[in-house]
Amino acid sequence: AGLTVDYYSESTPGMYTNKGKTHHNLLYDRGSVVKDRHMAVRALVSSSTDSEVYYNSLRRFRQRGIDDAAFVHDNELYSDSFVTNSFALGGDDNAVLKNNKIFGMGYHPIGIGWGRNFLAKDNFIYIWCFAPVQRSDEYSRKSSVAGMRFTNFESSPAENMIYEGNTIVLKATNNCTMARGIWTANSSDDKNIIYRHNTVKTEAMPGNLGVTEHPWDHHLIYYNGDVNNAIAPVTVQGGGSTSLIIPDTTVFEDNRFISNVSHIIIGEGYGIGSGVRFYRNTLEKIGRDSDHKFFYPVRIGFWYWNTFQNRIIDSILVNLAEEEIKPHFYGGSGNMEISYGKRKTFLFSDGSGNPVTNRSVTLNMPEGGISQTELTDAEGKASFDILSVMYYKYGDGKDGGYSFKNGNIDYSSYIFSASGYKPYTWMPSDSETLSLQSE
Repeated sequence: AGLTVDYYSESTPGMYTNKGKTHHNLLYDRGSVVKDRHMAVRALVSSSTDSEVYYNSLRRFRQRGIDDAAFVHDNELYSDSFVTNSFALGGDDNAVLKNNKIFGMGYHPIGIGWGRNFLAKDNFIYIWCFAPVQRSDEYSRKSSVAGMRFTNFESSPAENMIYEGNTIVLKATNNCTMARGIWTANSSDDKNIIYRHNTVKTEAMPGNLGVTEHPWDHHLIYYNGDVNNAIAPVTVQGGGSTSLIIPDTTVFEDNRFISNVSHIIIGEGYGIGSGVRFYRNTLEKIGRDSDHKFFYPVRIGFWYWNTFQNRIIDSILVNLAEEEIKPHFYGGSGNMEISYGKRKTFLFSDGSGNPVTNRSVTLNMPEGGISQTELTDAEGKASFDILSVMYYKYGDGKDGGYSFKNGNIDYSSYIFSASGYKPYTWMPSDSETLSLQSE
């Protein structure tokens, strides 16, 4: 506690601690050289399952800030990134990161990483994305930033990751290629990846972004000369899917997404996710009308990768019309699906008026071949996604292929079924109290 650590030599970390508490220290990394970014040069490492790191000020660091600690809270960190994967807070399995203040700039600053059984709560992240000079030889002169990142490089599934109540602000300017507020992944094996009550703002600064259309495929947009780039509060990547049966492993609930470029991107140069669920999120459009020539609130698809059964439910729109949030299918030859609708709670009773409790009820929507199964509670209630429309674009799934079938399916049939009862056909104009008749 109470140390001042001032250092500048090549590829040099700041402090290594172990068990116990690390607090009220000041660290100033004046260096810029990282021989190999895989060294993960850290300012402060506290590698113990019972360590607590708090009230430290990391005035500057060249790659990573605080790493491996179990409980990290109330620190301030200033990232000046010189290499790829410059995490301010690295994260780890079973870690809790709370009430930290993170500021960043440079080559590839990232606010917060990930871990299994992991909580990131009430953190503040503010990062400028610009590249005044060439800082690393790994890629070209550019800057790529992210507020919170999860990428599953492990062979085992990710599970129980909660990002809650965080505030993220990203400013994209000259040579900014990626500004991802929440940069996440998913696969069918992951479980319980939750983003809720976060406020995320990504803003392309006027006159500095360099946004242009592809010369012949107008589904594709270049950000500073690269079609792989993405600027949005949310980007979802992963391994894609060949299956139509996708568990809802990644869920966004009650967040506020603010942007003048895109709000939600499913699929970009790092991969594509599937089965992503968005519930009660606010999408807010900012900027002047002249800034919105290439404004696509919901962008989906990339290359020949597939993405199925994505849902946007009960969105709250600010400065946006319903028509504007229709998906922009983004080039490529893969298969893409996304549905819109509302979440409704139904009360199920039998012919005598008694609640049908603790019973599996399945909702089938025949037009799109969609089904959902939920368990009624002790009052006979269960909630379902009532989809109104699915937009799709089906390609030939080949690299370079451009044979498409695209359109939309309007749902009109909603059929509930439960063991021992006759099927019940419900219409959107009907009551949400359903009386099931015995077979």
